[in-house]
Amino acid sequence: MICTLPMNERLAYLAGIFDGEGCVGLWNQKPKGKAPSATLQLRINMITPFAVQLLYETFGGALFANKPRAGKRRQTFTWVVYSRKAEACLRALLPYLREKREQTEIALAFVELRSRRSVGNGRSLTAKEVAERDAVVQKLKNLKRAEYDPNTIH
Repeated sequence: MICTLPMNERLAYLAGIFDGEGCVGLWNQKPKGKAPSATLQLRINMITPFAVQLLYETFGGALFANKPRAGKRRQTFTWVVYSRKAEACLRALLPYLREKREQTEIALAFVELRSRRSVGNGRSLTAKEVAERDAVVQKLKNLKRAEYDPNTIH
């Protein structure tokens, strides 16, 4: 699929898709016996392939055609991207985002924390660094679980 939209229009379109269908995920993994690692993941699952294919062409990542599950479920298409490519995607979409704007800002704050101090050469994260990352992950989880008052709709 070749997209002929100018880049700013493409990003605005993709931001609208991401606002409605996208998922921002953060994990601060602490496997036993290994150094903690931080993961940023973006995912969109749709019943039509067009938008997820455009996301893949624009930002990379992976594209999957999922087989229908038992019952009357339809086939779905999934786009997923991790780490640096996910960060680049969020930075590009941020000016156009509305619904996922706050989640994106939290995810980018997580990326900043992660990039502040690199783990390597046998150095593990300090307890303070792990706690800072955990706090940002929890902030995103809390935001995603927020309940909204139905009386706010006019």
